[in-house]
Formats: sequence, structure tokens, C-alpha cells
Amino acid sequence: MAEEKVSSNAALYNKYRPSDFDSVYGQEDIVSSLSSAIEDGSLPHSFIFAGPRGTGKTSIARVVARALNCKNPVHGSPCGECESCRVPVSDAPGYYELDGASNAGVADARAIADEIRSGTSMADNRIFVIDEVQEMNSQAITALLKPLEEPPANTFIIFCTTDPERLPATIRSRGVTHYFNQVPGDKLTQLVIDTVEREGREPLDDETVQAVVMEGDGSPRDTLSVLQRVLMGGKAVMSGQGTILAQAIVERDLGGAIMAIAEAVSAGSTINALFSETASALRDIFICAHAPNLLSPARREDVESRFSDIETASINARAAIIPMSEAHRVSRTGSEPRGIIEAAVISIIAGDDGSGNGSNKGSAPADLGGTRDILNAIRSLSNRIEEIASNVGANSNWPATGTKQSPASIPTEKRSEAVNEPSMDSNKPDSAPETENNDGDQTDYAYQEALNVIIDEIMSHRGLKSSSAARRKKVRREIEDADSPINIFIDEETSEVVIESQDWSSDEGEAVMSAIKPLIGNYRGLIVVTENGSDIAV
Repeated sequence: MAEEKVSSNAALYNKYRPSDFDSVYGQEDIVSSLSSAIEDGSLPHSFIFAGPRGTGKTSIARVVARALNCKNPVHGSPCGECESCRVPVSDAPGYYELDGASNAGVADARAIADEIRSGTSMADNRIFVIDEVQEMNSQAITALLKPLEEPPANTFIIFCTTDPERLPATIRSRGVTHYFNQVPGDKLTQLVIDTVEREGREPLDDETVQAVVMEGDGSPRDTLSVLQRVLMGGKAVMSGQGTILAQAIVERDLGGAIMAIAEAVSAGSTINALFSETASALRDIFICAHAPNLLSPARREDVESRFSDIETASINARAAIIPMSEAHRVSRTGSEPRGIIEAAVISIIAGDDGSGNGSNKGSAPADLGGTRDILNAIRSLSNRIEEIASNVGANSNWPATGTKQSPASIPTEKRSEAVNEPSMDSNKPDSAPETENNDGDQTDYAYQEALNVIIDEIMSHRGLKSSSAARRKKVRREIEDADSPINIFIDEETSEVVIESQDWSSDEGEAVMSAIKPLIGNYRGLIVVTENGSDIAV
């Protein structure tokens, strides 16, 4: 197996990053498709690699780059021996990689777009990998669209994203999308065993290996990070509380469920590992009732011994699997994963009324909407906290009722995207939404998009990284202040988004004006530009 040549004390996930297709764990279908296309010369010029973090998107993109410039490829895979293969891919001629999370501005995108269009390289092929592309703002994405439509010969562009739905349809339609799945446990088990052997360490016991895999949660990168901690003397904890938690959920025992979560945390288990362990236990219960031969005899016996009525248990387990999976998804990006798992468990056990009194104990909840309600409430609360935090220190002398409406007075549910400052939104239209009797929504769309474009351009003009949430909030507060050199607000009387400047001829004013011109065309009649209170033609 081939790996990237890196320092011997590098992190394991870097030290053993694959440099050919044979050393990739999981994603067999994707590997087969790509290697075959490279071998017969039919590889498309643009791709989107989409999937959860740590599942091999960037690693496989780098393997593709190696293969395309390899002098002696073997069945579409890099040979590992030629001069091109011996050079670290990050230093190889013709290879360009951009981290969209830390280089999200228009200037960064224009620089890479110019490089794509140049068509010059010392290598046979040029490969551009743009990682975390969903974090780039909409104007930056637009800058990449033209070279994506008409790339020079022997030029390949690979977008890597954890959230393809945040990409504009214009981008998604121009690339072949490969969806990366979480890697199965048996593959990660083999990864752990192989890595321990390559490190020259004593084999780990089965329980430790499974704990590492469980905590890795389908991600080779996370799995190797956990393994490194274990090899350094730390621990991966499979507390056994996931099985206890699953049983409490099935039996509608709220006290037992909350205690299981507390015990797992006390034992050193991560919430991520607890979710995985609980999901596995719920699945075992369901499988035991309907396809018992799929379980090992010992596991089947264990499940059957804990439930007098396996059929009822399986019904309750089935009802819990989906809301627990949704809670797990939310917890991976939330700041309070323990609170999320507790909320989900309370909702599942309490049923519709949310009382937590176990009124429907012994049967599945009639409606699982309660889980979704709680999870949505968590999201809304998080948005509200960010809104309050971002307004601290803002101009406290906002007008009450009058010609100007403070952005803070826009309904929270319509402002959530502006509050959170996303780089882009796939639901955002290329032009004003065509809906009936939806003028308010159109205005809010226009306001939110203009707000983000102005923030991006100001930060780019000042040399600030647009991915910095704190700095984005500071700039946002600035441009929502009526006394700011550039100000944005909604006119209550006309329902127009007003973008105002004291002097559009300033360097910053000209930069912002250039950035907002496309929006003015897209939202014709909804966005007006003024200078010192007077409308101007754009």
C-alpha cells in the first residue's frame, strides 16, 4: 500500500493518507469508476465530491491528480515509482488546491479562476481541487463559473463539499457528482489493524479496536485520530451505556435513559461514540425480531435475554432509529451535543405531549414530530443567541416607526440566514423568486443576499478573511448602522432594500458598487441605491 511521504511524527491520518487507489479504505464504487475513466481517457473535466467530513474526498482527489500525471499508471492508478509520483502531491507541478473555508472571498476565487484560464503548466495535466467549496460566498462561486463552463484542454476541476445542497444549481449541473458514504465498520476495523501493524506496535485487543471504530463514526480520518490517541496512552471508550440507553428508550424509561447518558460521559465516552453505540443497539433489537440470523448467536441471545416481548421492543426500536439519527446529524455541528441527545431521548420517550411522564410507556409514540419540534427549537434558539450576540454593541438608537426599518425588526425566521452569515444558500434564487403574494419574502431574499455580498466585498477590500465569524459580525453591525459610510436597510413604506453611501466614489464604495450591480439586475425594483439620501442610477 502506498501512502503520502510525510514526516514520521506526523498525524496518522496524514502519515497514511493514500497515494493510490488500492490504499483507499471504502468508497469502492467511486474508486472503480474513477480509475476506469482515467485508464480509458474518458474522465470528465469537472467533479463534485460530496459526503461527510473525513470520508476521503480530498484524499481521492489527490490520487486522481497523481494518476493523471503519472508516467506509468497501473489500471488508472498511480504507479508510485515515477518522478511525478515521488513528489508530494501538494508540491507537484500542475496541482492546485484551495481551501474554501479559509479562502472564501472573491479575490481568492478570481485568482484561481485566472490560473485555470491561463492553461500553462509544466505538467501534462492540471488539476484544481477546491475543498469545502460550500463555504465560499456566492460572488466567489460565480467567479469560478466561467472557467468551469469552458476549461482549457487537459484541465480538471474537483469540488469537495460536505453539503452539496448549498452549492448553486449552476455549479452542480456542470460537474459529475460522486457521493461519499461513511465507511463501514469492517473496513475501518481493517484500517485500524493495518495501521497498528505499520506502526510496529503490539496488536490491540478486539474491544479496543471496536471502541476506536465506534468513536471514528464512519470516518477514516477520525478513526485514525482516535487510534493515535490510544497509541499515545489515551483511551477509546465503548462504555456499554449505548446498549443500556437503547434499552431504556425501548422501555420508555426516561430516568434510566438520562442516567445512561450521564454514566457514558462519566466513563469518558464521547457523545458521538454514544450515538453510534446506541444506534447499533437499536438496530440489533429490530434485526433480532425480523432477521435474527443476521446477528451472531451470542448477540442474538443477549438481545433476547433483555426483552420478554421482542416484537414490541422492535416496534419501539424502529420508532427511535430515525429521530436518533437526525439528532446525531445535528449534534455533529452543534455546540451542545449532550443537550441534543438528551432532548431527542426526552422527545422519543415522552411522545406527543412532551410531558416526559411516560404516558405512552410500553408502546411506540403515536407521532415522532415531537423530536423534530425539539430539534427545530434547538436550532431556533441557537440562531436567536447568535442574533442577540451580534447586536450587542450595535447602534442602540435604531428608529422606531418611520421610513427606516432596522434589520433587527425583520422576523427572526426570515432573518436566520442573515444572522448566521452563510456563505451561500442553494435555495437562494439567481433572480427574485417568482411567487404569488410573496413581496415580503422577495424583499427579505434581496436584503439577505445584498447584506452578504456587501460584507464579503468590504472584508475582501480590507484584506480580512471572510470566513471569520467574529469579523463578519463586526462588519455587519457597521453597515447596518445608519451613520456608516455604507448602510443597508429596508424601507417600510416601499418595501425596498436601500443601499446607501455617503460617497460611492471612494475606493471601498466603488468595490461595493461593482459587487452589488448584478444583484440590482436580479432583484429589479427591489433594490435601490442612494447617495446622501438621493436615488442614483446604477
